[in-house]
Amino acid sequence: MIELTTRLEFELWNHYTKLLKEHSSRKIRNKYFQERKMDDWGDEYKQLENERREKVIELHEEVILQKKNEKQTIESKKGESPRRRSNRLNKDVMDACSGLLLLRHSV
Repeated sequence: MIELTTRLEFELWNHYTKLLKEHSSRKIRNKYFQERKMDDWGDEYKQLENERREKVIELHEEVILQKKNEKQTIESKKGESPRRRSNRLNKDVMDACSGLLLLRHSV
């Protein structure tokens, strides 16, 4: 069973569904029927279905790999030391903290 989770997977699935619907139309089927090649028509239909499944599965696997890579990069960044902040920001934060401490102790 194929699980569609992303927008790209839905779009790909819908694209192939349209192709299959077009291939199943009376206009296309009638050409094969008149030439007595309905087996070829069936083979092409099965090929389109298989392509649809394979491409959606490939896309789904790519999404899973991307999620794993994102998770690994997030975990690797957790171990890094914090980035250096500007002195101006540190000074503003320290001034604000000291002001709060003065207010707290004055009350």
